[in-house]
Amino acid sequence: MKKTLLFASMLLALTASVALAGGVNVAWGTVCFTDATDQVAAHATTFACNTNGSAGNRLMTVSFALDNEMTDLVGTEFYILGQSDLPALPDYWKLGIAPSTDCRVGKATFASNLTAVASDVCVDWTGGAGFNAPQWAWNTNKALITLGVAIDASGPYDALPGQEYYAGQVTVLNSKAVGTGACTGCSAGMLFALQNVTAAGLGGRRDDFGSPLAGGNQCLSWNNTTQPCNLPTPARNTTWGQVKSLYR
Repeated sequence: MKKTLLFASMLLALTASVALAGGVNVAWGTVCFTDATDQVAAHATTFACNTNGSAGNRLMTVSFALDNEMTDLVGTEFYILGQSDLPALPDYWKLGIAPSTDCRVGKATFASNLTAVASDVCVDWTGGAGFNAPQWAWNTNKALITLGVAIDASGPYDALPGQEYYAGQVTVLNSKAVGTGACTGCSAGMLFALQNVTAAGLGGRRDDFGSPLAGGNQCLSWNNTTQPCNLPTPARNTTWGQVKSLYR
């Protein structure tokens, strides 16, 4: 009897640890991790760079899960680091925000509500009412996408462990891939790594996640990049201060 109880206790503990495992996921397209039937397919995309317009748009959907309940979730921030197979970042991936003079300025957008995702499993913790603060910066052959989302502090969210939550979706809009005025380098390989997702509570708690959900994606491949998924973690910048200012 004692052995049975001990085994049951061990099984319960193991089950709980699996259920509470926090982590992150990023996928091409409009799916969260628990919706995707083929995570390998969601990891890689190719584009012939032979057309301009929506046919070339690519979506990066980011999600996360917590280890422990956070009763006062008010903000998230995350980093996606891109690195080209070439020694210098191609003009196609220079997507700064106006008044930048980048070749494809403003051609990366961000949505923080779940209407952009084909999902009935991944939960929008913002309730569609989040504010966001996206940034895009680049240097040498790397590009850093820094994003933050916050909700009104008067209504913090009770986030449960083991539930996958939607963090946001980056849309890389296609333009200047071909023809007059085209930006060079669209066909070059790129690797995008989801470096970190931080969930922040109103009381000051911050949970950082830098590992994928079990079986999930942490990196995205563009045009058959040869790079492994081991890019260095970027230094934090001022984004979190901007996000906090949204709900103070």
